[in-house]
Amino acid sequence: MRTARALLPLLLVAAATARGETDSSFRLSAGLADLPAYFPAYLANGYISTLSEPRGTEATRSYLVGLMDYAAGDISRPAAVPGWTEIDFSAGPAGPGQAWLNRAPLNERHFRDYRQTLDLHEATLTTSYRYLDRGRDTVVEVTTLVSQASPHLAASRLRITPDYDGVVQLSFALTLWAPHAPRFPLAQMSGPEMEEAVAANGLSLEPRAPATSDREALWYPGYTEVRASEGDSGSLSLWLDGHAEQGLPMAMAAALALPEGVPPETVTLHRDRYRLALDVSLKVERGRTYVFTKYVAASRAGWGGNATDDLALAREARDRGFVRLLDDTRSCTTCWRARRRIRRGRPAPAGSLCVTPVMCSGTPTRGYFRRYSCCIPSAQNPWSRSVSAPWMRRGNGRGSAASTEPCTPGNQTRRTAANRPRTLPTSWERPRFT
Repeated sequence: MRTARALLPLLLVAAATARGETDSSFRLSAGLADLPAYFPAYLANGYISTLSEPRGTEATRSYLVGLMDYAAGDISRPAAVPGWTEIDFSAGPAGPGQAWLNRAPLNERHFRDYRQTLDLHEATLTTSYRYLDRGRDTVVEVTTLVSQASPHLAASRLRITPDYDGVVQLSFALTLWAPHAPRFPLAQMSGPEMEEAVAANGLSLEPRAPATSDREALWYPGYTEVRASEGDSGSLSLWLDGHAEQGLPMAMAAALALPEGVPPETVTLHRDRYRLALDVSLKVERGRTYVFTKYVAASRAGWGGNATDDLALAREARDRGFVRLLDDTRSCTTCWRARRRIRRGRPAPAGSLCVTPVMCSGTPTRGYFRRYSCCIPSAQNPWSRSVSAPWMRRGNGRGSAASTEPCTPGNQTRRTAANRPRTLPTSWERPRFT
């Protein structure tokens, strides 16, 4: 209860205000010079989460709430589900020596005018740059979101503007991760045995800047085995069924939207052990912008349906369009409405969960956020570290348990509002970086 009182003030202040919605300080950006110190952050809605990457088009680890790997002998682990963010691009024709965006070195030879921006109000990650490949210059902008309004949905929108005429290649994939190797029976090992096993496998418990922790060799993700995968080039769809190791079944589907009025040259289905993809070739004209969108839906046992239901949901999102999906996320302002009610001296609506929906990953239990972490990039180096501040741990300065509860009418809300002026100064003055 005290943690609920501690969390609510800052989260309400961090929510949008009329002035804050246009405040540039709510848009955190990184340039090409920042990439050597790049630290991935999460895009999430408490049910689906995924990591960021510099190009905005790479395959990244993704997770579903409550999907765990319970392999015998090991500790339980969040099971990584197939990565849904990958959209690869090639400005040249297919054939030997073909270059792809996601394999190009991150340097000025291949990337110009680079900018990645995290919008804390819209809960989006937008990456833009000019991609240079063998004399061909393509302006690229990719925007990724995990829907705050529909917990099963996520999407990535890619815009390309070539400075040339010709045929380009794109690949829209679901990445089927291999099981992590080596895997240690940590539940059966002592501390010294664990250290010996790490060393015997040529690994280390030393951190490596900027993003490798000292426990990277041990804190690897759990495994989800994909047991069935299929796609249809005619309907521009992909779908799969998987099962977390000794855990729950899950499903995922994707529906692709191509540029309107521009029929593709070819659309082919690619399916192997590690990738399920739709490969598209398209004839482009210089100076024209082409928009592609991949809509993704995911579920697991006890939360949602199956691959058929996910496919229907992804196709429905495609029919509505990316702008509508983004608008729905913008309008998901339960905690903002609660804040306005509190400022007017009225209690928040029953069941309002006052959590800013940006870059937070959480574990809901019966509708509550029991645990969560928010990636808060620093101003000097946008993706450098996450911050754990006093307001995440204490309500009245004496400490409290790590849990939160929904806002409820009555004295709790009024006490929270009254406590805000006293707790906020300490919150800002005494952050702890981890």
